[in-house]
Amino acid sequence: MKISLRCKLSYFPAAVLAFLLVLILSRSAPAADFIDTKLNWDRMEISQLEAMEILQGYPDGRFYPEQPVTRAEFAKMLAVALGEKEAGLEINQASPIFDDTPFDFWAKGYIMAGVEQGWLLGQGTYFGPDAYITRQEAAVILSRIQPGEEQPSDDAVLEFTDSDKIADWAVEGIQKTTEQGLITGFPDGSFCPLDQLSRAEAVHLLAVIMNQKGILFDFNGLLKKADTNGLTIQVIGTDRVFKLAEGAQIFDRNNLVTVWKDIIPARINFNVNRYGEIIHARLSYANEYLDLAVKQLETSAAQQEAVLSSVHIPSTPASGEVFAVDEPGSIMASPITGNQEELSLAAAQEAAGIKQLQNKMGVSGKGVTIAVIDSGIDPLQQDLQRTQDGQRKVVDWVNFSEEGRVDTNLLAYAAADDKYINTDKGQYMLPGIERSQSGQYHYGFWSEEWITYLNDYDFTGNNSNNDKIMVLVMDSKTAGIYDTVFVDTNQNFSLDDEVPLRIYRDNKHNYASFPKTADLPQGFPFILCDIWDGGNTVNFGYDSQGHGTHVAGIAAANGQLMGAAPNAQLIALKVADSAGIAYLKDTLRAVEYAVSKGANIINISLGYYERDEEAIANFRNRINELAARTLICVAAGNDGPGLVTLASPADAPNTLAIGAYIAPEMLAANYGWTTESAGSWYFSSAGPAKDGSLKPDLLAPGSVISTVPVWTGRPAQLIEGSSMAAPFAAGSAALLMEEMWKQGHGFNSLMIKQALVSGARQLDHLSPAEQGHGVLDAYEAAQIVLQAEGLPDNSEIKVSSNLDGEGSGLIIRQSIPGRVNFTLQNLDRETKVTWQSKADWLRLENNPLYLPADSQRYLRVEYDLPSQPGLYTGLIEGSFVDSNRSPVEILNTIIVPEPWSKNGEIDLYDDLPGGQMQRIYLQVPEGQKSLLLKLRVLGSLSKLQGRVRMHIYDAAGQLYNVTEFAGLAPQGLTAQREVSEEIKYPMAGVWEVVIYSSSTLSNYGLAGSDYVFNAKLDHPADTPVFVEGEFIIGSACPRTVDSRADIWLTILNVSDNRPYSGLLLINDRLYYVDQGRVLVTTDIQHQSINLIVKRVNPEQ
Repeated sequence: MKISLRCKLSYFPAAVLAFLLVLILSRSAPAADFIDTKLNWDRMEISQLEAMEILQGYPDGRFYPEQPVTRAEFAKMLAVALGEKEAGLEINQASPIFDDTPFDFWAKGYIMAGVEQGWLLGQGTYFGPDAYITRQEAAVILSRIQPGEEQPSDDAVLEFTDSDKIADWAVEGIQKTTEQGLITGFPDGSFCPLDQLSRAEAVHLLAVIMNQKGILFDFNGLLKKADTNGLTIQVIGTDRVFKLAEGAQIFDRNNLVTVWKDIIPARINFNVNRYGEIIHARLSYANEYLDLAVKQLETSAAQQEAVLSSVHIPSTPASGEVFAVDEPGSIMASPITGNQEELSLAAAQEAAGIKQLQNKMGVSGKGVTIAVIDSGIDPLQQDLQRTQDGQRKVVDWVNFSEEGRVDTNLLAYAAADDKYINTDKGQYMLPGIERSQSGQYHYGFWSEEWITYLNDYDFTGNNSNNDKIMVLVMDSKTAGIYDTVFVDTNQNFSLDDEVPLRIYRDNKHNYASFPKTADLPQGFPFILCDIWDGGNTVNFGYDSQGHGTHVAGIAAANGQLMGAAPNAQLIALKVADSAGIAYLKDTLRAVEYAVSKGANIINISLGYYERDEEAIANFRNRINELAARTLICVAAGNDGPGLVTLASPADAPNTLAIGAYIAPEMLAANYGWTTESAGSWYFSSAGPAKDGSLKPDLLAPGSVISTVPVWTGRPAQLIEGSSMAAPFAAGSAALLMEEMWKQGHGFNSLMIKQALVSGARQLDHLSPAEQGHGVLDAYEAAQIVLQAEGLPDNSEIKVSSNLDGEGSGLIIRQSIPGRVNFTLQNLDRETKVTWQSKADWLRLENNPLYLPADSQRYLRVEYDLPSQPGLYTGLIEGSFVDSNRSPVEILNTIIVPEPWSKNGEIDLYDDLPGGQMQRIYLQVPEGQKSLLLKLRVLGSLSKLQGRVRMHIYDAAGQLYNVTEFAGLAPQGLTAQREVSEEIKYPMAGVWEVVIYSSSTLSNYGLAGSDYVFNAKLDHPADTPVFVEGEFIIGSACPRTVDSRADIWLTILNVSDNRPYSGLLLINDRLYYVDQGRVLVTTDIQHQSINLIVKRVNPEQ
């Protein structure tokens, strides 16, 4: 199709223009054959585009084909024709980008959609919407829409008789469009670049560009019959009956078909409406479109219906290697560094950039308060007593757990000169220096076995662990106001030798202690947190587990051990008991308390895994709200190394989620092992979050020697876990805050979080799902935050996709996506977002995007993954133009399983460095009776070449088992060359096997492990079963050379001819078909497209 007319006059009265701008918005009758187009050279195309609702006529039944088109009218035509109508309507609510397209200008949204797509440009702040568009302007616009793969040759010359009239800026565009056949000159050799484009010419150009893109027609077939039932058309080898919509028009060349005699059979190209009825058709006398061949596979059962795996409870292997278990971590034996425990913290701080920041900027966390929500902080730990400025280190202590709570609702009376009180357990001597001002004492008994739920210690030193310990409450200053507590710690029925306890936050360093015993050679110190209900309940505080004290030391110790922020102060908020159990309600209350007391930073080194989904969701949402205004550092969890194993609230978007990092210098300091490279600890929970979003945010040192309670009998211990990683980030944040204060910079918690994330150092061998943005680098974060301008705020952009529902990212385990539309719902003020793909296999199809306030837009993404199996994670980042809103991050996590051999086996070999992991994904078909996994270390038994084990996760992402180690073994254990795991009736779907190469290899003189992995199915996967197609699939893509191309498909349900909406696998790529339309990328071979389709249940 080419324009080939003579030059025209470029004149049209302004009065008529005003008339046209009004009428262009009116809707003509369906499928009209306009009065003034019956003899027009472009009659058929005008009728077709009108039937497709791309353009409209006028109420008088005319089209006025020779009238000129304004730039605004042409912008709307393009937007509607090329699928940007919805975008134009949505953007219409945005502020104008041109001075001459005001807010209420009728075509403003379509113009902005064209600018967004890169089709349209203005001149500075002006667009000239009411100016008539010229042929040279139209040619340039078309060259941007269909740029072509080849650039025009530099020495090419425009051979038109009026080339001298073509503007310099239009030469390249005209050159491209004429070479592509989009537009050409006139028979007299002229181009007429300054001629105004007529409505008929505009329609023709739209038809040409739509045809080249394969969107002019829905179907291409062979017309075999026409009767009152409709048209019988052979589509992809099968006869289908299509009804004619009311007013449908069938054209033979440029004439309407009224008599079918002598026409049938004939090629036919046609369009359908939402009822599957033909609205427009054209008889064709040339095979101008690609042939289409389709086969349909049988639909699989939903994955949820295939949960047939035998139940298996994984156990900790007796492998002789340190194995970190669930939170709160595992306490190790004495460190390799002996009495120089401070070297462990120093090595970790060096790896995290903390030492550099402390030394170069002279910061120590002064003025910053960190709330540690954990198992408590030991009141006598020597390195947690004072800041470097001599201030009290722990400024508040609140116990939200049940542990340490004593009912004191019993009453006893004594006169001022009485020395004893009588209780139901006997007579107790009163303190000599304190008396009740009212004469009424509250008392109760603290059950010894409930002081620490997990340990049966003898606290009082009488060789019994089931004592009832007297607790006395008195109003020592004002009658009726109970303010002092005595505890009979040595069980001698006397309170005269006990320390008066007053509420800690008001009386710093006021503590008592149980005596030194065989069980507790250093005693057991505790403080008074609160007196409630008028003296009826008291609440004591202590760290019965050791975890909280360890975490607090990492963040802020000041003594022999120096934490990240030694000058920071702490708030101790106990939610976990001696068994490490913390309830959601208690943790939430603690966070709310910390925020109310003005804590600058909150550290939560614990996590929850979903049991009560609704309760977890409510908890996560509330934590997320609080994290929007206070920095909350959260441990990622210790359920790794499998994907999607994060604990909550680490999965809350606004929290700073930290995974566990290990560096060679840390392994050397803590264990004496040597490795070649840094990485993530194998136990560290990996992302993404369950909604597909990017988590964890970063990694930080996950094993270190730090402070522990004095009752343990030692000043410090080595503990590993993501719990240890979080306080490194909290302490680093404290350093950044102090430096900002020193420099006089304003900041908020989001600015600090962004700096820590942006300053992270990426590890090349780890994906974003494993490391987030990378490893904590506090010094680099300080450089970033000091350069920040203005206070950032949260983006309030809600992300979802047409493949994975409401997730903020995309995670696909079962299939490889072809294209995805991400829905971006802007819940905030108007903005413009520019997008960047961080992976070369992610291609953005519309960028940037205007987002009006309270609007919804679509970001279209094409996926072109490499053919190799494995884990693919790619980040799409959206930055706000002229705004300090935090970036939008869309993580894409795609799993490509290993291919099975014909006999149902997979064999893999690898050489894996010590401390590193390799992920393997297996697509287990339905109906398998067993899956056998084997892992063998190369070498002879006397000279094994490594030490590896398998972490096995089922198709639902749950840990199935951790095997013993294959290969070398520590002294006292027997080495085994191979380990295996047979899984009976495995769940259908994608299983994950993580091979871990031991960090201890240097003990055996090795740096890595050579292994062979084998997986074998009970029987090979069944041959694919093709079924009778349930879809009518059509395409009208012009014939072209063999290549890989984007092809538009129209897909109808066979049952009712109506457009299909839902998920389809098309040539092993997952697509969402929206109202019968989908754009797929496939290979063209011998002028033919071959498709294999499979309907996908949403549950799969």
